[in-house]
Amino acid sequence: MKLKVLICTLLFFGTQIALGQNFKFGKVSKEELQEKSHPTEPDANAAILYREYKTKFMYSEALGFYSETEILERIKIYKKDGFEWGTKGEGLYQSSNGRKEEMRGLKAYTYSLSANGKIESEKLKSDGIFDEKSSKYRRLKKFTMPNLTEGCVIEYRYT
Repeated sequence: MKLKVLICTLLFFGTQIALGQNFKFGKVSKEELQEKSHPTEPDANAAILYREYKTKFMYSEALGFYSETEILERIKIYKKDGFEWGTKGEGLYQSSNGRKEEMRGLKAYTYSLSANGKIESEKLKSDGIFDEKSSKYRRLKKFTMPNLTEGCVIEYRYT
């Protein structure tokens, strides 16, 4: 019985690994950029090509228990109405005793094809990042991707 459970578990995880997509940050393909419409939803303004969230729970003597979430997203923008996907906002908590959530390690790029068919990338600069106060205990960290065009792919990652 234990052997059956072990074999089923190994098969399940082996299948998940084999079928899992292998996306690397910064490795956008020409095929992704050349795609003119979504294969199953031709009227879509934009589509999420890849989304990965990893949450870790950690402990430190100074902070106690806390969580850290890594976010990676790649989005294809097909039409101008999809430009709204180029702005991302993350709500962050701040307590009255000075402790607050932070967004760290933000890296974001807009990819497009040049006239000669080469992949061009434009990096998000600090002038595209904004802080808004939502309430006494909440603030919104927003960023807007640079140089959005129809057919571009945007990609960002942060913790």
